[in-house]
Amino acid sequence: MKEKYDPFVIIPLYAVFYLYAVTNIPEVIYPPQGTDPYIFELLAGVIKSKGLMLKDFPSYFFTPFYAYFVYLIRAVSPTVTLHFKLLIAVQIVIFIFSIFYFKKLIGQLFSVPVARIGFYLYALYPPILFFSVLPVKTIVEISLFTFTLYNFIRYLDDHKRIPLILSGLFMGILIHFRGAVVCLLPILLIVLYTRHNIASVLLFLISATICIVPFTARNLHIAHEQVLLSSVGGIHFYIGNNPHATGIYNTVQGIEPSTFGHYYDARRIAMHETKTYLTDQQVSSYWKKKGLDFIKTKPLSALLLYVKKSLLLINYVEIANNYNFKLFTREYTPFKFLRIPYNFTALFIAGILGFIYGKFRYRIFFILCTASLALTTLTIFITNRYRMPLAIFLLIGTCGLIDGLRKHEFRVSSEVVIVGIILFSLSFFPAFKHPRSFLTSSYIKFEKSKDSALKRKELGAEQFEKDYYSGKLKYVSGFTNQHLFR
Repeated sequence: MKEKYDPFVIIPLYAVFYLYAVTNIPEVIYPPQGTDPYIFELLAGVIKSKGLMLKDFPSYFFTPFYAYFVYLIRAVSPTVTLHFKLLIAVQIVIFIFSIFYFKKLIGQLFSVPVARIGFYLYALYPPILFFSVLPVKTIVEISLFTFTLYNFIRYLDDHKRIPLILSGLFMGILIHFRGAVVCLLPILLIVLYTRHNIASVLLFLISATICIVPFTARNLHIAHEQVLLSSVGGIHFYIGNNPHATGIYNTVQGIEPSTFGHYYDARRIAMHETKTYLTDQQVSSYWKKKGLDFIKTKPLSALLLYVKKSLLLINYVEIANNYNFKLFTREYTPFKFLRIPYNFTALFIAGILGFIYGKFRYRIFFILCTASLALTTLTIFITNRYRMPLAIFLLIGTCGLIDGLRKHEFRVSSEVVIVGIILFSLSFFPAFKHPRSFLTSSYIKFEKSKDSALKRKELGAEQFEKDYYSGKLKYVSGFTNQHLFR
C-alpha cells in the first residue's frame, strides 16, 4: 500500500472506535461520580459560575489548563452527554495531528521507511487506542509530548526560532498536565546551551513560562496562595510513599479517592492533626513531609517499595485508573482486537534494545529523558496513565532498533538474546498477588454508568440533566459549604 493512503487507514479506524465508544460504552458518556471526567465537567460548571478567574475559590487543585479546555467544550454543549461526546471527538482530532507529527519526528531521526513504520506503531499501540476514546486528559498529554519533541528536534536541526518557541509553549502546557515533566527541563536546557547558546535557553524558558505565569498569578492574586499551578503534589507524593503504600494507587484513610478528596479531605486532616490553619502550600508541604518521614524512618521498607514500583512501571499489566483496559478488551467487541501481543512489554524490550544497541542521532538525549521521566514517576504511584509518556520514548528506541536491523548495523547475538530475556522476565515479574483485582472496582463503575444510561432513557434528557446537576450539588456539599454554582 502506498504511503499516501496511510491517513485513509488510520482516520477511519479511530472514527470506528469513537462511534462505537460513544454509542455502546456507558462509562464514556456517563462517567461515575468522583472520576476525573466527572470532576472536570463539574469544574467547567464552577468556571462558568465564578468566571474565568474563579473568584472566591481556592488555588487550583487540578490541571488548570485542561479544566479551561473542558470548560470551552462544555460551553458549546447543550447536554452533559453531548459534552463528553464532543470532548472525546476534539481530543481524537488533536491526537490524529500528533500521529503525523510523530511520523515527522521519526523522519528527522531515521529514514522514510522507518518513519512510516513508526507512524503505524504509534497509531496502533493498543493502550493509545484505548485512551483515545476516553474523556480523560491522557491522550492530549501524549500529543503534547509528541509536539514538544518534534519541535525541539526540529530546532536543533534547522536553528529556526519558531520551532523553539513552539516547543517551549508545548512544554509549558505539558507541565500543567504532568508536573513530573519538569525533570526534563534541565536536560532540554543543557542540550540547548551546549549545542547553541544562552539566548536559545532563555527563549525556550520564556515560551514555557508564558503558559504557566497567568495561572500562578491567579493563585497569588485571587486565591492568595503561593502555588505554581496545582496544590495537591504533596498528597500525591504521600499516597505513593507511606507505610501502607503498595506501589499503585491506595486510598488514604479519611480521604476520598478523587480530585476533591485529595484537596478538601487532605486539607481537613492536615489542619486537624496540626491544630492550626494551613495555607494550600502548607497543606501540600505537610503531606510531603509525612512521605519523606516514612522514607527516612523506614529506609529498607522505602527501598523495597521503590523496587516494587520499578517492577510495576515496566509490568505487562495495564494498571487501571478511572478506566480499565482489561475490562474494555473483555466486554467491547472492537477492543477485543487489542489483545494482540503488541503491549508495553513488547515496547519495553524493543525500546531498551534500541537505546542500547541502536546508532541514531540524539540517542543519549532520548535515553536521559526516558530515565529521568521513569525515575520521577517512581516518586508517586504507578498507573497505566502515568507511564504512558514513557511509551513515546520507547517507541523512538524501537524505531532505532528497526533502523539498525534495516541497515544491518544490528545483529541478534547471544548477548542481545540474554538482555531480551532479562527484560522480558522483569516485565512479567509477579508484582501483583491478584492482578484480576482491578476488575472488581471497574465492574462496579461499569454498573453505575449503565444505571445512569438507563435512568436517562427512563426520565428523558431534560429531567436527567436536572438530576445530574442536583447530584453535582450534593457531591460538592460533601466536601465544602461554599457555593460553587449559581
